[in-house]
Amino acid sequence: MIKPWGIFLTLTLALAVCASQAAVAAPQKAAKEKTVHKTQWQGHIVRISTDKSTMSIRGGRSPKDNFERMVMFDPSTQWTKGGKDATQDEFKDGAFVIVEGNVDKKGMLHAERIDLRLPR
Repeated sequence: MIKPWGIFLTLTLALAVCASQAAVAAPQKAAKEKTVHKTQWQGHIVRISTDKSTMSIRGGRSPKDNFERMVMFDPSTQWTKGGKDATQDEFKDGAFVIVEGNVDKKGMLHAERIDLRLPR
């Protein structure tokens, strides 16, 4: 025969286990959503939109790569030319750039630094 206090104890234990698993899973899920991936992209500038603070570049890791990617920049983005300070006005369509930053979960790169290089 099952005693009432046994049922109560079993239910209390089950609730405690479920609550502890939920408490552990919530921070892990939040950490995954906030995880960003640092990366470096390179290619030729296809277009720059200063109004939207975006840049589209075409290229990839090898010279054979020929796909277009979107880059977002903001006032904290560092603009360089060959590793030395530059102004955003020096970056024109067709110029070769190397962009360093973080990729969000939508696949857009948020640029920390954009470096202008001589064409390859």
